[in-house]
This record gives sequence, structure tokens and C-alpha cells, in this order.
Amino acid sequence: AQTVDLSAVGAPVVVLPGPVALAAQATTTLPVWVSGPVPGPFSFSVNGVSQETGATDGDSAVLHVVGEKQVDVAITPASASGGVASPIPYTVTVTNLGTVADSYALSVIVPANWSYELTANNVPVTGLTLTPYLFNSADLSLVVTSPAGAAPGGYPLSVTAVSTSHADVSDTDNATAVLTTLGVDIAILPTAQTVLNPGDPGSWQVQVTNMGSVGDTYGLASAGIFAPYATFTPDTVTLAPGASQTVQLDTTPLYFPLAQTYQLHAIATSATDAQVQDADQTPVTFLGSVNVDVAWDPPEQLVDEIIPVSYILVITNTGNLPTTYDIAGAFGLLQAQVIPNVITLAAHDSANLLVTVIPPDYGVYTFDGTATAGSVSDSDTALLEVAEPTVIQLQTGATGVPDAAPTLWGGLFALLLAATWLTFRRRRVVKTH
Repeated sequence: AQTVDLSAVGAPVVVLPGPVALAAQATTTLPVWVSGPVPGPFSFSVNGVSQETGATDGDSAVLHVVGEKQVDVAITPASASGGVASPIPYTVTVTNLGTVADSYALSVIVPANWSYELTANNVPVTGLTLTPYLFNSADLSLVVTSPAGAAPGGYPLSVTAVSTSHADVSDTDNATAVLTTLGVDIAILPTAQTVLNPGDPGSWQVQVTNMGSVGDTYGLASAGIFAPYATFTPDTVTLAPGASQTVQLDTTPLYFPLAQTYQLHAIATSATDAQVQDADQTPVTFLGSVNVDVAWDPPEQLVDEIIPVSYILVITNTGNLPTTYDIAGAFGLLQAQVIPNVITLAAHDSANLLVTVIPPDYGVYTFDGTATAGSVSDSDTALLEVAEPTVIQLQTGATGVPDAAPTLWGGLFALLLAATWLTFRRRRVVKTH
């Protein structure tokens, strides 16, 4: 017989029993408790040493810590009211309460013949992946809609999240949709995509229908980039149950949109209950436009000596596409620094080009700056006036004092006339395109 001392080596925490007494040729099985501090693989060894002979032996193993997996689902509000055939919105929050990243399959249960949309950033979702701890939750949008003719009352709905790696990790939350006697439907006509040029007005027909069982009045509004520029005529409608009315939706010219597709929204809201509303949208595509504006800053300057004078040539991309412009200047007798021959600007961007001119002599000079992109061009004219100094001589009479006063007053009057002449000599250049 002999007594064996046990010891462990490795990263995880290993709890071993005390010395083990063994009879000759005997075998025994002992419990060993092993735990890892964080998810991941941990290797360890258990070694035995005989107290009597010093003989040793050992073996190794690997502990895989998978971490805790847990998920939570919450629907807010727990109860929401809405109209018949009108959307009822909720927020679904899915939270990873575990210690490792996990993916979840999402499912929604609504009453028979109801429809729903579960989206993240307006994109439909059926699942998601969440990290633990920081950024471990996601808010999803859930919109449920009853069928036309549904009876008023409360209807149950639920959302479930199930771990795709461990089906026993799941959570479900329940909510209630309360249908009232109200309801509304709105539709933009035509449903086909509209194409506009920048600066074009838009026009659509919008049909509003009372889906409820009582009469109601609805306010109409838009959303998105078109909201400040959209007008409904009329902007409120009063309808009996089941009745419809078509109204006009117009948008004023928009110059700022880029060459891409935007959504035009129309929203109808019950005057009786603001939670009862419906919305529709249609795509509107703006075509590409190339344009440019050129301006000198300042447009004119007056100096009284022959010196270098600086101006700013402002080039603005007034189109909605990135555009490359050829830049040219016509300076006449003026010496001018070389300005860039080509410049590329993003849509609605501008560039300020420093231009310094040197006049050869006193006088009035005009010069031009031009930007061109294909068949599109714009130019502006600036003015530089170099005023020649006015020399005024004052003379006194031969006898001194008697003749000096009239001559002095005459000199001052001449100075005033010279200043007036310089003021009216300045000329402004009118910019034309």
C-alpha cells in the first residue's frame, strides 16, 4: 500500500482531494472540480507523487468554457390601441443577457388574418446577432395591422427570440392590440415611381378611406425631405364609415436633392384619436443636373496707387452631381497669377480661388472669370479702378494776408470737387448670365 499526493498545473481553477491511500494493485476514482474564469479553452494537468517511493505519474485534459447564454424580449407598450385596418406600432427590445455573443431567430404571432412588419432601420428582419455587455440590445419596430371589418376589442400578440446555437435559450413577451371603432387608410396615386428634375414641382393624388364604423375627420401631412414643401388640398377630410375622398398633394420645386431616389410620405391621422393613423409612401427619383455659378468677391475695388490687388473667385456647383469644371480668366492689360485650370466639386459644394492682379498704370480695368463643364458655363466680371492722386496747389497774394483767405477757400472747394469726382467716377459692373 502507498499514499499518493495530488497536485494540479494549468490556467483554470482545479480543486483536488487530499492525499489518497491505495492498496497494492488497487484503483480508485476521485472527483475533480475545474472552472474557467472566462469563456474559452483551458488545459490543465493532474499529477500524483507516492509518499513512500517518490514515483510520479500524471495526465492532462482541456476544459472548454462556453459561457452563459441568456436572452430577454420586451414589447412596449404592453397595450396599444389603433383603428381597424390601421397600423398599430410597438417597439421590440431584444437583449443578450449572457456572457458570449449569440444569434437569435425571431418569430411573431398575431391573430388570424392580421399582418405584421418587424423591421430594423426600415429593413425587415427575422433574426439578429448581439454581443454581450456593451451594445447587447437592439430596438426593433413592430407594426401590426388588422383586416378590414375586424371587430373592436383586445387581441393578443407575442414575439419570441430563440438562440440559434442552443434552442433551450429563448424568451417570449406578450402584448395586446386594442381595436377601436375608428380606422383609416391612405394611398398615394399613382403607385408608380415618379421622376423629377431638380427644380420641378410634383403632383400626386391621395385617396383617404374611413375604415372604421363611425364617422371621423382626418388631418393630412407629409414626412421626410418633402415635408416642408408638401401641400394637401384640402388638408383635412371628414368621411362617413366606408367612404373615400381623393385629395391633391403638391410639392414646390426642390433644388437641393441629389441624383437619387427619395420616399414621398403621406400620413392621415384621426382627429378623434391621434393613435389611429395610416401612412403610405412612393419613390421619387431626381435626375442628375450639372450647373455652376461664378462670382467675384468683392465685385469691384478702388485703390489710389499701383499695387497688387486680391480678389476671390467663388465657384459653386449648383447642380446635384460631382462635376469637374474648366476654369479660365480674361485679364486684359492686368498681370494676374495663374489660377487652376481644372477643379472638381461635389454637389452643392464651392471653392474660393485667390486671384491677385497688378495694374500697369492708373485707370479703370475689368476682367472676367469663367467656369465650364460641357455645355454648362457661367462667368462674372470684376472691376478695378486705380485713381490717380489729385494735386492741389494753394497760392497766396503778393501782399500776404488780404489775398490768402480767398485762395485758401478756393483750394478747399477744389479739394471737395475732386473727392466728389472720384466718388461718381466709380462704376459698378452688372453680372449677367
